[in-house]
Amino acid sequence: VNDFKLSGEGKDSIKVSKDGWLYLKKPLDWSQEDHYIISVEALADNVVVDGPVVVTINVLDVNNNAPQFNQSRYTTTVREKTPSVQKERELKFPFQITEDGEILLTQELDREDKEMYILVVFARDEHEQEVDPPLEIHVQVEDVNDNEP
Repeated sequence: VNDFKLSGEGKDSIKVSKDGWLYLKKPLDWSQEDHYIISVEALADNVVVDGPVVVTINVLDVNNNAPQFNQSRYTTTVREKTPSVQKERELKFPFQITEDGEILLTQELDREDKEMYILVVFARDEHEQEVDPPLEIHVQVEDVNDNEP
C-alpha cells in the first residue's frame, strides 16, 4: 500500500496521510453538517488492494456563538402608577421577562413603597449555555404627585 483514496461527502475537508491517518484540512462546522461518511480505499500503484472502509465522522457542537449582553448594566426609569401589562396571581416580583427579553410590568409601582428595583438577568442559549456575567437592570421608580401636601 502506497496511497489511499477518499470518496464521499466531506472528502474535500479531510486528507489521509501515506500511513493511513485521517486529518482535517479545515475546521468542520456542526451548524452546516453534523456528520460525514467517507469511504477509504487502500491503493498500491493506483490499484485498489483493500476496501472500501466506511468511516463516519461525527462533528460535535461547540458553543462558538455564546450569547452575550452588549452592556453589563442598564438603567431605566418607570413612572409610578404606570398600568401593568400583565398580572399573574403567584408572581410577587412586579416584572416579567419574556423569552425575547422584553420586560413587562406585572403590577403598578409606588415610589413611596420602593424607589428602585435591581433585576439580575441570567440568559441561556438553546444549548443551555449561560451568559457570563449576568446582566443587571436598574429600574428607578419616578415619583408622581399622588400624595398632596
